[in-house]
Amino acid sequence: MGEDMAAMTSERFAALVEAFGAQMSRWPEAERAAAAAFGETAQGEAILRRANQLDALLDSHTVAPPSVNLRAQVLRQATETFRKKHAVRWRIGLAGVGFAGVIAGMITATLIAPSVYSSLKHDSAGAETTAFGDVASDSTSLEEED
Repeated sequence: MGEDMAAMTSERFAALVEAFGAQMSRWPEAERAAAAAFGETAQGEAILRRANQLDALLDSHTVAPPSVNLRAQVLRQATETFRKKHAVRWRIGLAGVGFAGVIAGMITATLIAPSVYSSLKHDSAGAETTAFGDVASDSTSLEEED
């Protein structure tokens, strides 16, 4: 017992009580034996008595549950924040999809247009042929109806 008390000073004991409270089961394992021995002295008992009073006061404190209005306000603000945050992401996503569509259209037009142009260029029908078909056949059918 004398060896345990020599390892524990009143300052160290008071610091442990201040940090972990009067219940020694909360204290670091390595400090418990020396602290238990020091706690049996008059000085140790006085420190523990004050700490027990503080622990009892702290343990008796209760927090009232939030009111219905506070709960509703917190949920409303959280919902609004969530919507605003994700609305921006949604718009950025739509813009990205639109941009990807434009790029895909440009690539498609670049790859298809030369083949359509080259087939029109070598067509024997002449200037009446377009990418949409033969214009001459439409104009002749209109003339025949008159």
